[in-house]
Amino acid sequence: MTIQVNGIATTTKSLFRMEVAVGTKVRATPAAIWSLLTNALDFPRWNSTIQDMQGTIAPGETISLVAKIAPTRTFK
Repeated sequence: MTIQVNGIATTTKSLFRMEVAVGTKVRATPAAIWSLLTNALDFPRWNSTIQDMQGTIAPGETISLVAKIAPTRTFK
């Protein structure tokens, strides 16, 4: 899938799969972005699909998350 850098989400569906993508330009350093993406405890603040996330995002580590769409399930 080619992602357009226009801020508009596109959805691709098949029988057992759905993919949503959106592209935009970000004015931040790679280090700042990486810091946001690897801070599991802060995910629910900026990711509206996550209710709770615990753990450490790093090689060899484990995380658990609760998605708003399935609040009674914990994904590991």
